[in-house]
Amino acid sequence: MKLLRKMTAFVLVFGLLAGTVAAMSAAVYDGTPFAEQKDDVSEISAEYIKSETPGLAATASADYTPRLKAPAETNKYYYSDKNIFYKYGWGIPNCTCYAWGRAYELLKKVPNLCVYSAYLWYDYNKDNGFYPYGDEPKLGAIACWVYSSGTSGHVAVVEKIENGVITFSNSAYGGEAFYTSTAPVDDPSDGRETWLFQGYIYIGDYEAPADDAVDTTVETPKEEPVTGNVYRITSDDGVNLRSGAGTSFGIIGGIAYGKDTTVTKTKKADG
Repeated sequence: MKLLRKMTAFVLVFGLLAGTVAAMSAAVYDGTPFAEQKDDVSEISAEYIKSETPGLAATASADYTPRLKAPAETNKYYYSDKNIFYKYGWGIPNCTCYAWGRAYELLKKVPNLCVYSAYLWYDYNKDNGFYPYGDEPKLGAIACWVYSSGTSGHVAVVEKIENGVITFSNSAYGGEAFYTSTAPVDDPSDGRETWLFQGYIYIGDYEAPADDAVDTTVETPKEEPVTGNVYRITSDDGVNLRSGAGTSFGIIGGIAYGKDTTVTKTKKADG
């Protein structure tokens, strides 16, 4: 009954009075269908469905900055009415809200991506010809899966491709707001038989920065020279190092006989 009430409220928000119920939410991450989905869903908003986002061929190549950390809650692409999923109550955690917002963040304009359940995204793009698509992972591409149930799925974004491994950024309805996952290039489902990989949607032409353009220098703190008086330990048993000045403090270490030690500061206690 709770799911039915959610679906009914959703229909009222969008004014869908034609009798076709279409849940916009992402599919549940664990494979359980969030709600019954229909392929003949009605249009939600011309503002989002018919935007003027160019396809891959018209998008200039640009260096890609991977998102490997969660977006801040002040990020308008994910947490504001600019994101259609957020606007209508299906915000993060939700794989579709996240992937749609990530595409918006990359393109800097409204993406021509499906605004319904995750398992519909790939065919929706393919049928409408909004963006190129295929089986090869590329930076910024939307990866699409349909679960073996056929009524739910998952979408994620390709953030890195290194040494035969893909790193995806994700969100999960009813689960984590943001997380990264990895999979082999030749097996995007990473061995999960219930995850049927559909393909990638290429929203833009992005390139990894050249190696010589990445600053890999590790800043090493400068070591200040130690100044002080040097003493040699002459006690046969060495000396104890304590947590404070005085024998009432606990022993935290020791210096052996014959070792030279630089004393940088002294403090008197008990004479």
